[in-house]
Amino acid sequence: LSSSSAASDVYKRQVLTGAWEGKVAGGCSPPGYAARNPTFTISCTERTRLFMRLMAHEKEPVNVSLFQLPPASSGGTARASELPVLSTFPGCPTTITTSHDAIFTASRCGVTTPMADLTTGTYAVVLACYNAGVESGFTLTVYSSRSMEIRRIL
Repeated sequence: LSSSSAASDVYKRQVLTGAWEGKVAGGCSPPGYAARNPTFTISCTERTRLFMRLMAHEKEPVNVSLFQLPPASSGGTARASELPVLSTFPGCPTTITTSHDAIFTASRCGVTTPMADLTTGTYAVVLACYNAGVESGFTLTVYSSRSMEIRRIL
């Protein structure tokens, strides 16, 4: 992972790349969509503000969502049993923020989450294409007010 200051701003920038392919090209259908898509954990050791931008390398409808994980996940370790309960659908109590109010959007510019205020703890970031089986590369850029550890778990 690389980290640098965002141009003319106080936010740190971390750029992560990967792909939807094989077992992690699960689409958006619940239940358990999070366990079938690229997933990262973010470990916050202090209050942090962040927003994220996701770009698919192919023009596909995509979404990026941030969820708070239970305290047992401290240290950035998420259990597979925690991921299936995550949902981008309105009303999911663990959803912190999602791009375009959980609507999957196909845009050459990608999708961006609103600014989120995070407390200390561990969070899951789930990247999903609308359709299952879509194989495409992605670039996720995380802008945060503090340094934090980001790890890919799926």
